[in-house]
Amino acid sequence: MTELNTADSSDTLVRWLIACPLSATPSGRRRPIDGEALAELLAEVGSSVTRDLGPALGAAAALATTHTFARLSDFTLKRVIADAPALARLRALAERLGASRSRRPEPTAALAELAAIVGVGPLHADVARCLDATPPADAAQVEGSLVDELLARGTAEGRAIDAFVTATRDGAKPGKGEAGAARAARDRIEAAVVSAARQLLDDASVVRHEALWRGLKLLLARARAAEIRVELIDVDAAGLLDAIERELERDDVDRPDAIFVVDPPEELATIAALAAAAERLLVPVVTALDPALLGASEPRALAEALTGGVPSAWASLRGDVSSRWLTACINPVVLAVDGRADAGRVVYGSPALAVATMLSDGYARSRGFAEALRADRGLQLPATRLLARDDDAAISVPTEHFVPRALAERLAEHGLLALHSRRNSDTALATGAPTVSAASDRVPLPAQLVTGRVVRFSLWASAQVPPGASPREVTELFVGAASVFLFPGVGEDAYRYNAALIEADGGSAVRVKVAVHPRLSGVLLELEFDLPLPTEGAI
Repeated sequence: MTELNTADSSDTLVRWLIACPLSATPSGRRRPIDGEALAELLAEVGSSVTRDLGPALGAAAALATTHTFARLSDFTLKRVIADAPALARLRALAERLGASRSRRPEPTAALAELAAIVGVGPLHADVARCLDATPPADAAQVEGSLVDELLARGTAEGRAIDAFVTATRDGAKPGKGEAGAARAARDRIEAAVVSAARQLLDDASVVRHEALWRGLKLLLARARAAEIRVELIDVDAAGLLDAIERELERDDVDRPDAIFVVDPPEELATIAALAAAAERLLVPVVTALDPALLGASEPRALAEALTGGVPSAWASLRGDVSSRWLTACINPVVLAVDGRADAGRVVYGSPALAVATMLSDGYARSRGFAEALRADRGLQLPATRLLARDDDAAISVPTEHFVPRALAERLAEHGLLALHSRRNSDTALATGAPTVSAASDRVPLPAQLVTGRVVRFSLWASAQVPPGASPREVTELFVGAASVFLFPGVGEDAYRYNAALIEADGGSAVRVKVAVHPRLSGVLLELEFDLPLPTEGAI
């Protein structure tokens, strides 16, 4: 019996390709990545940021501080404070001010130490007022110039600010005493320290890199369990389309099974070009999308805007056949909360990476792509955020915006995959997983992913048919290889793959018929197509 030549195929695993810039100067390099390699890569491309922390601290002069991000733990308030000498010294002073009387420094000593760190500036004056336990000359001015400034910077240290306000408004009440004054001073210093640390962590480049690394870490953990091969390509918006087009140089069976674009493109024209490239590759592209491109900055407003009228460029894309191969995701997920749950520093991750993680999670459980996208599954996130509502009843959500399923379904009607959740849940959902296409016979992302795998495999297999192969041999070759390449570990009841040698106009061809169970593809997927064979392959 003739056998297919599989030597050109590197492996039979599912493959994801993640397109994202790893640094300010992307190399264009493509590399496989796993959890261990991620740590090495982060250390290799680790970035640093320098900021003048003097204004945030209330120092008497500039205080330039540099922090390097070479590990995930470097992206935390705790690490930034520990690694910045001035912040670490201030934190230590604050802790001693909050200690028992025997360990607490005298006001004069505390102020001298504070002056040695930040000079005699606004912070020194505030702490002096607290330790003297006397009202400031103009309490209203203190609130306006200092407390409001801290709030505007989003320090998220409500306890520290509240204590400082109490101290400056109420002064030395009889029951307050030295301990109360020291605690107020401690809280004022802590608020300044956190505000300064956030100046480093809130830098735009730091925010983007932290989101990327945390999102990749979550994905790789799930991909490892699913035995999915993940590759990164270090590319920014300028090189994105060229990098994806280069995948055409690979054999059909060696292309990725899906490409995930982490950063949202800046123009709808780029998104349309991604769809066209995906169609040529026969590989679905999943991209993050900035809702502002369609007329609104958040999901609920976007649904209203699209109901009133759809941008012509978006309508045109949805009507193009290539849009079947494109999925546009909105609503970033919560990857971490650094600080208080109700007002801490929230790290949001790309919705495209979240979808990759969902697909990986589902594949690990079922060897299909629909499992994690069911309404009762989803992706459990490592953190949630508290979201205040108009009725003052806060809820916890795993995404940037609270999107209930009904709203997600409205957005799906316009070709958008909006990650959604239930109230007070840590699980993000992608129910339905729509593609951008507006065609009446469109299928969801899992089915399109299976379609791409089936067609690319069949194209590759047809090129492997040796001259003189009999109809029986052709069928056995295709069907046997499909069980290994397409549906490993899946029972025969989950799919049917048949291939038959036929005579067609111009010579011989292989007619492929495939049916896939909804548990693998999300819907009952039925495909039928003919693949011409070289003339010498005819019987």
